Amino acid sequence: MAHSHTRLRTLRQGGSDTYRDLQHRLESLSADLARLSGDAATHGHHALDEVGHHAGELLDDAVKQGRVAAARFSRQMVSTGKAVQRDPVPVLVAIGTLVLVSSLLMRRR
Repeated sequence: MAHSHTRLRTLRQGGSDTYRDLQHRLESLSADLARLSGDAATHGHHALDEVGHHAGELLDDAVKQGRVAAARFSRQMVSTGKAVQRDPVPVLVAIGTLVLVSSLLMRRR
């Protein structure tokens, strides 16, 4: 660090044009860095807004699809309920089969 200060002091004493040129370049670099930082922040903000917008659209679509699926499921259950009321024998056979298979599986353990 001390070496850098010595070189700057030498630049100031020996060549004021070189020192001013270096100072001007550093100021320009600082201004460019500030501009780039601002641009990056703006770009990041816009990207975040866009992600939020797309996430909202996905959520809306999921809610709509959920409503459609629930409506279809409800219609299917009503239809199944009516079929069971007309002829309950297949349901009783299916329940009996499940009970029989589960009791057989439980005995094996």
